[in-house]
Amino acid sequence: MCIDLHAHTTCSDGTLTPEALVQYAKEKGLKAVGITDHDTVSGNERALTEGQTQGVEVVPGVEFSAACERGQMHVLGFFIDSENKKIAEACAWLQKKRRERNIKILQKLDKMGIKIERDTFVENTYLGRPHIAYKLVQLGYVNTIDEAFETYLKRGAPAYVVREKLPEEETIITIVKSGGVPVLAHPVTVFNVEKTVARLCSYGLEGIEVYYPTHTQEDMNYFFELAKTYNLVVTGGSDFHGEHKPDIDLGCMNVPAFLLDTLKSRASRASNATSLISSKTEK
Repeated sequence: MCIDLHAHTTCSDGTLTPEALVQYAKEKGLKAVGITDHDTVSGNERALTEGQTQGVEVVPGVEFSAACERGQMHVLGFFIDSENKKIAEACAWLQKKRRERNIKILQKLDKMGIKIERDTFVENTYLGRPHIAYKLVQLGYVNTIDEAFETYLKRGAPAYVVREKLPEEETIITIVKSGGVPVLAHPVTVFNVEKTVARLCSYGLEGIEVYYPTHTQEDMNYFFELAKTYNLVVTGGSDFHGEHKPDIDLGCMNVPAFLLDTLKSRASRASNATSLISSKTEK
């Protein structure tokens, strides 16, 4: 059996609810699925409950975008405590910044004569550029989501707005303090990967996502070697978004199920370390 440790639900920019995602994982014959919504943990408990019903193991997680000088850095957090105060604070701050960015994007589009109702993007903090792109398609300004990004929303396009993110060190420490296992997502998007990995390990990085749709076999071999060099757990997933990424199906990376055991052992160690820190703080 296989697992998929990178998937998104309607709690961020996916098109399946947490319950529907778990049901789909069951349909695809997966042993486990990771819930890694952007900047929110609100779908984790719903997915865990559905997992018990469906007989699918659910790994509660999150995906944070971290600030970096070049490239793009995303960090996954696995087996996090969704009730943790540190996680809640980080998610709230990132959602606030996401909302502010959405408003600025809509303002730029408005100046170009493109009218999109703002209320939805103010009230729903999980919405982002993919949702704006979808609206552009619905309203007939473009034919596809890809065209929306190319024409208006990608970096350098007329409606692009830089999003504020947490520093990389704070991102990893936030995950660690929640009892979670921080993993560098799709490292192919990171500039100077080995140098970055070495730096992130000093903050508490525990893993690297090797299995990923855009990774070539050469990329994967390199990331496997980095995992060995820096004693990192190997993870992988599809980065499933449902209809927002129709060419990427849940479970498409055939990630070996045994990797989940290694991840669990790191999670157990992280949880014990967090409990020890908390007990010392209370004293």
